[in-house]
Amino acid sequence: MDSELCRRKPAEGQNQHTEAELKLIRDMRRRKPGLGMNEFRYRLKKRGCTRRPESLFRGLRKRGEVSRG
Repeated sequence: MDSELCRRKPAEGQNQHTEAELKLIRDMRRRKPGLGMNEFRYRLKKRGCTRRPESLFRGLRKRGEVSRG
């Protein structure tokens, strides 16, 4: 029984984007769809988003806002 509990994944990742960060990303992407990734990340960073560029890009790709490639 204890081994089953140890194998379970956590319900939520500790380093996930917060709802506030996701809202900021969605709003900025909607308002400025033509920004490049570097400029987009720079503007997010100025507004308090502290995530690495890799996780930002991965999240955008999962939502289909950026093509793979």
